[in-house]
Amino acid sequence: MKIERIRNLLSSVLVAAIVVSTAIGQALPSSFSGKRVKRIVVRNAMVVDGSGKPAAGPLDIYVENDVIKRIVGSPATRPSASNADELVIDATGKYVLPGLINLHGHTQDERAGVPMPVEYVTKMWLACGITTVRDAWADPKILGYRDQINAGTLVGPRLFPYGGFPAADLDTAVQVRQRVRDLKAAGYDGIKLYTMDRDLMAAMLDEAKAGNAGNAPRRR
Repeated sequence: MKIERIRNLLSSVLVAAIVVSTAIGQALPSSFSGKRVKRIVVRNAMVVDGSGKPAAGPLDIYVENDVIKRIVGSPATRPSASNADELVIDATGKYVLPGLINLHGHTQDERAGVPMPVEYVTKMWLACGITTVRDAWADPKILGYRDQINAGTLVGPRLFPYGGFPAADLDTAVQVRQRVRDLKAAGYDGIKLYTMDRDLMAAMLDEAKAGNAGNAPRRR
C-alpha cells in the first residue's frame, strides 16, 4: 500500500485528525485544553485508508493548520515536540481511519421536550468518528449551526442541512419548482422528501439539478 495513496485518501476527509485525537482517548496536557494548535503529529498509528485493504503502519501523520501534509513510516527515534504549538499524540496500538459520514442525521437541541445543548450532539458525533452529517428535513435553525461550525465557533462535524419537501401540499410542477427555489434561497444544501407523484418528482429533480441542490428522494 503506497503511503502517497493513503495520504490522498485521508486528506479528502478534512478532520481525520479529530477522529484520531478523540478515539485514542488519552489525557492531553492541560496546556492544550481548549486550544487550537498549528501542528499535530500522530505517531506510530496503524492507518486504514477505507479502500478495503489491510491497515498499514506504523506510520506518522503530520497535520498542519487542519490539513494532512504527509504520512511517513515511523522512525525508530525522533525528536520531541518542537514548540508549544505542536501537539504530539502517541497512537501506538491504535488505528486511524477517514471520518465517517452520516447520511441521515438530525441535529437536535432537545429530547422529548427536555432542552439539550446542541454542542452535546455535535461533540458526540465527533466522539463517534462522524465528521460529516446530512441533516434530513432540517429545522431552519440548523442552518445557523452549520454556519457556526464552518466559522469555527461551534465544534462539530460538517453539516449539510436538507429542507423538508411536503409533497402533499404541492399539486403542480410549477409549485414544486418554486418550492425547490425557495429552499435553495433559504440556504439549504439539498431537499428531503417522502413518497410523491412520479411526474412531480421529475420536476423537483430537474429543478434541484439546475440549482445544484442535493436530494434524498423515495419514488412511487
